Amino acid sequence: MTDSIPQFGLHDPVATYVLRPGGYCVIRGRDGRVVLVETGGHFYLPGGGQEPGESLEAAAIRETREECGVRVRILDALGTADELIHAVAEGIHFRKRCSFFRAEIIEEDPACAEPEHRLVRETPEVALARLRDGSQRWALLRSAAPAANDEST
Repeated sequence: MTDSIPQFGLHDPVATYVLRPGGYCVIRGRDGRVVLVETGGHFYLPGGGQEPGESLEAAAIRETREECGVRVRILDALGTADELIHAVAEGIHFRKRCSFFRAEIIEEDPACAEPEHRLVRETPEVALARLRDGSQRWALLRSAAPAANDEST
C-alpha cells in the first residue's frame, strides 16, 4: 500500500517501476554532524539495497559497513519513503522503497570502505543541502525529533 508512504522524485506515468527495497542510516555524531557518503560527485545517506532473505536493518548495517567502513548499531526506525528514479545506464525505472533508521557508529575501519565511496561529516544544514534524494532529506529532518525508543546511553 503506497498511499501512506511519502513519495519523492518525478513520476513517469508511462514507465513501469521495479520495486527495490533498501535500508539506510541516519548517523549523527556527538557534535551533531551527519554522516554522508560521497560517490560520483553526489551525496547520500549510507545504506542500500536489501539482499534476498536479509532484513532491512541488516541491509542498512551491511551497506553502511561496505560503503563507509563503519559498523553501526540501529537505534530506532525513522520511517519509510519511496524514491522514484530512472537508472539511465540500466534503462530501468526503480521505486526505491527506503526504510530509514537512526543509528550510531560502534567501530570505524576506513580500510573496509569501498574505494569509490568517501565518508564525510557535515552539519545538518549542509547535509540537507547536499543530499541528492528527497526521501533522504525527509529522513534527515525526521531524525531531528527525539528517538521513539530513547534509551539513555
